[in-house]
Amino acid sequence: MKVFMLIVAAMALAPRLSAATAAACTLPTTLQFGTATGGTENSLVGCIAGAPLADDTSCNLKKVDGYTAATEIGTYSCPAGAATVPTTAMAATGCDTHYYHSAGTSAADLECTLCPIGKTKAILAGFTAGTAADCTDCVPATAGSCSTGCPANHYQASGKTVDKIICTACVKDGETKAAAVHDDAGTTACDAAPATESNATAAAAAAAAAAAGVGAAASSAAVAVLLASFY
Repeated sequence: MKVFMLIVAAMALAPRLSAATAAACTLPTTLQFGTATGGTENSLVGCIAGAPLADDTSCNLKKVDGYTAATEIGTYSCPAGAATVPTTAMAATGCDTHYYHSAGTSAADLECTLCPIGKTKAILAGFTAGTAADCTDCVPATAGSCSTGCPANHYQASGKTVDKIICTACVKDGETKAAAVHDDAGTTACDAAPATESNATAAAAAAAAAAAGVGAAASSAAVAVLLASFY
C-alpha cells in the first residue's frame, strides 16, 4: 500500500517538475547591446550570456563604458510560469562622452566607438550613425577633456585617472611626443631632441677650442717660468 502511495505521489509531482524545468529561461548568447555582466547588487548574481536563468528569478546587468542608458544597473528576468524568454527593460539610449556612434539604428544594434587619441565628443542620445570625424580636438589644459589620451607633442602632466588627465605641450626646442593613451602612472615626459650631425660637430668644435685654450695657457705659464729663471 505504501509503495502504491509513493508511486501516485511521484506521478502527481512529475508534471509540476517538468513544467518548472520547461519554464526556466536561457539568457541570450549576446547580452543586450550596451550592457555587460553586472555585479551582485540586490542579492542577485550577474547575468552571463547563454546561461540558464531559473523560473521567476532575475540577474544583474550593467551599462558598458561608452553607452548611455536610463540606469547604470538593470536586470534580465525569467517570468514566472511557462515563459522561456527572459525580459529586460534596460536599453542603450545613445553614446557617452568621448565616443561616437559608429553603427546601428536602434538600441538593439547600437555601436559606440572611442574617439581617436587626443579627440573628444559630447554625449549624444539617439541612433544616428556617424564617423570618427565627428570627434574634435580635446582641450589639453582642461581636466578630463583628453580622456582618450594626450595629442601629439603633448605630455601627460597629471591625472592618474582618465577623468583627471591634463596634457601640456612640449616646450623645449626639438622635443617631441607621439600621441598616447592615458598612462596610469599619472605623468609622462616629452622625448628629447635627437642629436644631429651639426649639433655634434658644434659640440666637438667647442670642446676642441676649450682644449686649445687650456693648452695655450699652459704654454704661456711655462715660458714665464723659463724667463724668470734668467733673472
